[in-house]
Amino acid sequence: MHVQREYEAQVAQLTGAVAAQEEASRRLQAEKHGVVQDLSAVRDLCTKLEATKDSLQRQLTARTLDQEKVWAILMQADKRRAFCRTPLQSETCALN
Repeated sequence: MHVQREYEAQVAQLTGAVAAQEEASRRLQAEKHGVVQDLSAVRDLCTKLEATKDSLQRQLTARTLDQEKVWAILMQADKRRAFCRTPLQSETCALN
């Protein structure tokens, strides 16, 4: 009879341990689900940030090219202005 009680106590202890492990497993699964959702959200955000970065890079490149064109026009106008400052060349500039 004493042996049977010991076995029953061991079974009860093991049953409790299994129940605790099952609860821990459920908590870990829920935590894992949350982490997977967070990871997915971070990936989406990274994709959007990368697209925004690419768009801004294209805009910057276009503006840089526009700025270079404006500088070239200004330099050409400055050269023409300097050329037209000399007396003989002023007459030529006036005709153009």
